[in-house]
Amino acid sequence: MKLDEVNRRRVAQLMRLLDSDKDGEAIAAVRGVARALGRCGAKWADIAQMFEAHSQSHQQSHERRRDAPRDDVRSVVAHCIEHMDAVCTDWECEFLESVAEQLDDGRMMSPKQLGVIEKIKRKVDQYLRYSA
Repeated sequence: MKLDEVNRRRVAQLMRLLDSDKDGEAIAAVRGVARALGRCGAKWADIAQMFEAHSQSHQQSHERRRDAPRDDVRSVVAHCIEHMDAVCTDWECEFLESVAEQLDDGRMMSPKQLGVIEKIKRKVDQYLRYSA
């Protein structure tokens, strides 16, 4: 399924109308989404498949972060700390130092902490790519 930008915006607008307490508006929104999908050769089943694929991708990402070996996390954190003065906010610097202490104490990172570490790593790596 290939929704162009115009149809994607239109579908998003129409889907918000599904919350309407007026049955006529909600039904018109459903029909409008169906028309927008039809214009690009898609069906409701394609929308369902998109949600399933996103859910599966999100679950796999969560499992990868949860199962990340502590040494790998430690090396990523060390990498970020090495370059943090050039690119990180004060909060990110304090976060990285706190994470390093927690890892030294043998604690595991939560999925949320791992997500923040990944975000900071991308920021550091982007800085290194463009400053080289």
